[in-house]
Formats: sequence, structure tokens, C-alpha cells
Amino acid sequence: MQSTVFALAEFRLYFICIASLFNAVQGNNPSKQYYNELSCVPEAATPGRPLSYDCGFLSKLKDDKCYYKGEEYEPGQRLETIDNECVQSCSCDLLPHNKKAYWTCIHEDCPEALSPQPCNRAVPLYSSTKSCCAQDHECDHANKIKQNDVTTCEYDGKQYLIGERIYTNSNRASKEDECKICLCSQGFNGTLVEPWCRKYSCDIYLLYLSYIKGGCIPTYYHPDDCCPVPIFRCPKEADAVITPKNTIIDERNKDLTCKFGHLNLQIGQMLSSSNDTEIECVECSCFVPPLPTCVMNDECEKRRQGK
Repeated sequence: MQSTVFALAEFRLYFICIASLFNAVQGNNPSKQYYNELSCVPEAATPGRPLSYDCGFLSKLKDDKCYYKGEEYEPGQRLETIDNECVQSCSCDLLPHNKKAYWTCIHEDCPEALSPQPCNRAVPLYSSTKSCCAQDHECDHANKIKQNDVTTCEYDGKQYLIGERIYTNSNRASKEDECKICLCSQGFNGTLVEPWCRKYSCDIYLLYLSYIKGGCIPTYYHPDDCCPVPIFRCPKEADAVITPKNTIIDERNKDLTCKFGHLNLQIGQMLSSSNDTEIECVECSCFVPPLPTCVMNDECEKRRQGK
């Protein structure tokens, strides 16, 4: 199996966006998992979700140190035990131009990522929830689901084949069921418990440490996604605060603000749009302080792609 080294600075923006910020403002909280992975602490709460989080420790992160699971690492130190079956090891390195520390990881390349798919819309099949690479692919997925003699699993009204993975989002009715990866296998009855299911990590500190230190914020495809994509909005002097039409600032929560660079946003306010073509369709709003939340505007992206 081949391996490849990927560093934060090498991430390319290759994702197509298909979500809108307004879905987030209407109730979903796409930043919830991000705050959880950063180890921010929930503060004042309304029934169902916190009004804000305490992320004050982020300002204390040292530029020349790496961090993982609350531990500090010196440049040159390595991580040999990582909760990601696809990551073999990581080392703490320094960016040459600014001497800021970041993680460089050796990632296992799977055959399906290196070769063409065996068929259009092939469904990967795995041997366990911790398998990095698929052991097979199913090209006749829809027809096999219809067959009564094929063993399947049912979850959330959808049928899955044996070996197919099931992912839950960040807005489940039960907090324990959020952001889990499950495997359709013998004995699975729809309850998201071991050995069929486990919580998964977005590896925020391993992948995005330099961005975190720079006060940048990630982007989500959908408001209920668990993990962001590597499309970041970073502070610039030209950034400004926009108050959308008909937005009412809640005077009772006026002290709850989102900090972004030199700006402070009240809940409901947005960041001005960017002229950067890579993030021109990213919309960021103060939804749950202390960080703005960014999602893609699908209509904007369709226009940009000429669809």
C-alpha cells in the first residue's frame, strides 16, 4: 500500500458546495462539532443548544508548538498513536516562512483513491467501522436493495447493504447518536451502539492547526455536517460587519458576540463578502459565539460554476 505525506499548506480547494447559510440560522448548528473538537466549553444555554462556548484557551496556543488532545508538542516530536485508522503517524514541523508549527501526517492511500471506480456510483463496502480502505465495491446497489433474499440494514428510513457504512450528522435527537460511523452487519438493529457504531473525529488539530492559530474559521457543506471542509475564511483588514435586512439584535444577549480578526459581530450579523474567488460563495454569520459560522451558499456556487 502506498503512502503519501499531506501537510496543511498543501490542501487544495477541490470541494463543490451545496448548502445555504440560512438553513443554519433557522435552527441547525453546523459549528457544534467544531467547538466540541476544539474542546471549547458550552456556556449559557437554551433548551437544546448552548448560546455560546468558552474558547479562551485558543488565544494561548503558541505559534511554535503543536497540539493534540490537549497536549503540547515540540517541533520534531511525533505522534505514533492516532485515533484515525488512515493516518499512520504525524510529526510536528515548522513552516519555513513564519516558523509556525503544524502537523505533517503520513496517510494511507486506498486503492479506490488511486484507481478509477469499477463502475459509475460504486458503493464501497468495508469489513469494520475502523477499516481505512474498502474491501469491495457494489455496482448493483439499487437492485440488490430491492431483492428480498439479500440481507440489509435499515436506519432512518433507508436500506443499506452488508458492509455499507452509515453516517449520522451533528443534529440528532440524542446527543449520543451525533457524528457516528456505523457498519451494516449481522445484528445491527438501528441502535447506534458498539460494536456496530463508533464516534468519529474530524482531526481538527491535526489538519487545521495553522488556520486555528491564525483565527481562521472553516466552512461546512451542509448545516448539519459533522466535519468542515478545508475552505477557510481568514481575517483581513477589509472585512466588515453586515446587518442583514430585518435582522433584530437581541438586546438581552448583546454581550454575546463573535470575534473575527478586528471585528465583533452581534448574533445575526454577517461578515462582508470576499472578493477571493475561492471563498466568494462562503457566507459567515454570528450564530453561536465566540466564532462566526461559515457555510456555502448553493445558489451563489451554481452561478459561479455556470450551472
